[in-house]
Amino acid sequence: MAMRRYLKQRPGGGWAAKRSIPKHLQEKLGGKAEIVRGLGTSDLVEANKKKWKVLAEIDAEIAAMLEPNHSPVGDTQGVIEEALEEAKATYEDDDLKDILVSNRAEEIEAKHGLKVAQNYFGAATGRKLPVSLAARQWHAKRGTIRAETSARDEMVLNALLSGVMT
Repeated sequence: MAMRRYLKQRPGGGWAAKRSIPKHLQEKLGGKAEIVRGLGTSDLVEANKKKWKVLAEIDAEIAAMLEPNHSPVGDTQGVIEEALEEAKATYEDDDLKDILVSNRAEEIEAKHGLKVAQNYFGAATGRKLPVSLAARQWHAKRGTIRAETSARDEMVLNALLSGVMT
């Protein structure tokens, strides 16, 4: 029998993913005890496969509601990739590179917040590698894994990085 954890069956037979909201966060999230999202299927096995991606999206939305300037991992992936390309770039003058990276970090801060800008700067200057990127690289090296495992790992990583663990 397929698991029903994080699932709710709707009156019409369709399945939805559900995320319970801890009591201490409910007031901040409009008094909701849980967030429910339809999965577009009445098949329990398929619902179990689809729920992980939806739960990760819900966790990212919760994080954004709690910290408006927070950008979920997925939204900033392009910024980090840009930073890694910048780290590979060579300039005749290192001071020029620092100025360009600093200017770009200020643009990123205005759009995504301070934490993303700091991650960009650290990665672009070769001083640090964000956990989100390190985890994705580790995942890629593992080879073929089930979609459920990948989605679950992504959900846990997003929750961990946003500070929302339920």
